[in-house]
Amino acid sequence: MEIVLTCGKTTGRVAEHLAKLGIATQRVEGWEGIERWGLSRRAVVQHFTGPGFLQAIMDKSLFVHATELRDGYELVIFLLSGEMPRDRGLHPNALRGAISALPIQYGVTLLWAEDEVEAARLIRQMAEHEQMGVPDVSLHPKRKAQDLPDLQRRVAEMLPGCGMVNARRLLRHFGSLRAIACASEEELIQVAGIGRHTAAQIRSVLEWEYLDLDWEQDIEDVLISCPGLLFAHKVEVVARQHLFLGPDGERLIPDLVVADAAHRVLYVVELKRSAPTPADMAQLCCYLVNARASELLSAYLGRGWRLHGVLASPEPARCSWEEPDITIVVLPREALLAELARLRAMGGRQAGQAGGPAD
Repeated sequence: MEIVLTCGKTTGRVAEHLAKLGIATQRVEGWEGIERWGLSRRAVVQHFTGPGFLQAIMDKSLFVHATELRDGYELVIFLLSGEMPRDRGLHPNALRGAISALPIQYGVTLLWAEDEVEAARLIRQMAEHEQMGVPDVSLHPKRKAQDLPDLQRRVAEMLPGCGMVNARRLLRHFGSLRAIACASEEELIQVAGIGRHTAAQIRSVLEWEYLDLDWEQDIEDVLISCPGLLFAHKVEVVARQHLFLGPDGERLIPDLVVADAAHRVLYVVELKRSAPTPADMAQLCCYLVNARASELLSAYLGRGWRLHGVLASPEPARCSWEEPDITIVVLPREALLAELARLRAMGGRQAGQAGGPAD
């Protein structure tokens, strides 16, 4: 998926390095001459060199930019690169006060990069996370194994009921991880510290098929194959990950576009793995408001079709919203997992048909 940023300045070292990194940019009216990049409708980054940052403090433009951007964006980032010169006549207390005020008073995140090359790389990384999502991060602390036995012990410690002591007991008793994996419950309970309950948990972890909704793509796969989990009557999925640009050049990407020919309704569907948030609702509202910027959506609307949004997740929303043109649906997790297992067993994905949001 291509990363596209809105920007105010296409020249300069940061802009040049972004271009070398394959980042496409679109100029925004009103940002001329400012090193500013819109990552999305909710996030924006403004770059300052060290001297430029000090000058912005002295002429008060730093706080003007902060106020202006906070009015239009949920997440505002000021990115500094290079060193701060010490000969600009700015008292250290004034510098500390500005740095403190940005996050506390203005809600601006302040980041630093070693130089403009690293600044461009950081902007690209933030754009990738904002536009494509942040991969899940393991909460288990990791360290580099010292040697092969240490790595074997660490793997064994991840089994249920197996801390450092029981991991060593299992490895000493069975001799290898393969032997542990092949051991029956009766064989496992022969090891000191491994009771029948722990043995049963170990067998379950090692034997049961892995199945979970790891990505929103998994939910898309299931609903394309079995749209009846979301819709109560026959519909047609006409687009997946439909990309179009809003009036200001922002990237808008609904997960699914679904047509209900019988009722002449076009559904714009946003899928979430976790409980929907106000930001998710705002994102879906943005798709609906800017629908005519999409050739696909505009074509249906031009024929008199009605547009309706669907925000769906296996988790219930933590709060409610009153949006007449949007339906919030809680998807049946067990049914999603069952269909996902069927698709994996078939070794591929299927496209399907079905109908309007199920209650």
